[in-house]
Amino acid sequence: TTEIYTLSLHDALPICGNTAVPEMCGFPAYTFLARTWIFYDYDTGCGHWVEVDGAQPPGRARHAATFGGGYFWSHGGRFRAGPSGRYEVRDDLWRFDPDTRTWEEMRPAGPVPTGRYNHTIVYDDTNDQILLYAGNTSTSGANATPQNDVWAYSIADNTWRTIEPPKNGRRDARRCGRCASGSNCQRPDRRRARRRSSVRRC
Repeated sequence: TTEIYTLSLHDALPICGNTAVPEMCGFPAYTFLARTWIFYDYDTGCGHWVEVDGAQPPGRARHAATFGGGYFWSHGGRFRAGPSGRYEVRDDLWRFDPDTRTWEEMRPAGPVPTGRYNHTIVYDDTNDQILLYAGNTSTSGANATPQNDVWAYSIADNTWRTIEPPKNGRRDARRCGRCASGSNCQRPDRRRARRRSSVRRC
């Protein structure tokens, strides 16, 4: 499950994820969920849960999520129909409108990041874009294929582009399972107008 908390809305939004119950002391059987819940009034002591109706992103786990531009964003993750075998690694990008409580798949034009999980995305409000970093592209549950690429998604253009290190610059080591956070660097009047966010992976 990925949970996002918004300071201005005082709400928490857990999206997708999976449940696992051990069988005969062995590996657990996974049930991948395609459900969205909103916990309203997170910090007032009067909170309550509301499940979102309508179309949802397909079930998955270990996806990345962030909040920016007035929307919740979810990318990637992995899915497996049975208790064993290869995973289907997703490369799709979805956004959730908290006002209308609806999901939309973005379907960007042009190249997109390779499907992955255990990666991180953050919202860059200076350029109104989403930054994606690293992750695991392996379809195996036993062996990882970590990455170190960086991508930027333009919300206005609905396109992805790669970000290369400066000439003679050093590329970060390949890795997955990282955490990242975004910081609002706008001038004070725009900072108040933007919705800020933090991301926690459970």
